Amino acid sequence: MPMLEANEILDAINGLLVDKWPDRVVYCDDVPQDFTRKSFAILEDIIKVEDGGPDCVEITASYTILGYLPKDRRGHVDRLGLNRLLRQIQDLFRGGRLFVSDRALPITGCSGSIEQGAAFVDLELTFYDDRAPAEPKKTMQYIQMKTQVE
Repeated sequence: MPMLEANEILDAINGLLVDKWPDRVVYCDDVPQDFTRKSFAILEDIIKVEDGGPDCVEITASYTILGYLPKDRRGHVDRLGLNRLLRQIQDLFRGGRLFVSDRALPITGCSGSIEQGAAFVDLELTFYDDRAPAEPKKTMQYIQMKTQVE
């Protein structure tokens, strides 16, 4: 089984959001200053790699998904709408698994809050993956020896 790349996980999260809300923009890892308010952002928080045994590693990957709604004329965001959006985002991950490439990664954490006019969902995945192949060690290709006789 090939090792998973971080972009594959981001693509899987992005795919769920785009399937549910095809009319919204999804930003990955960077939200521009003048972003579209009816949008999402996926931020990669932490990737922690620990020893998982002789031939594998345990990976804990944490992501934050932000959901934005448009502001009204007074510059306020509908808090009830944000609450609905928060629940809908969390519902995408209620199955307990995120399908990435040829795997179903277990979701070990999914919490949410509403802050600063956005719905925040913190998502944590913990899974095992193959150990990265060892870097080849440098070997000497050619040795030149000189013998000095006095």
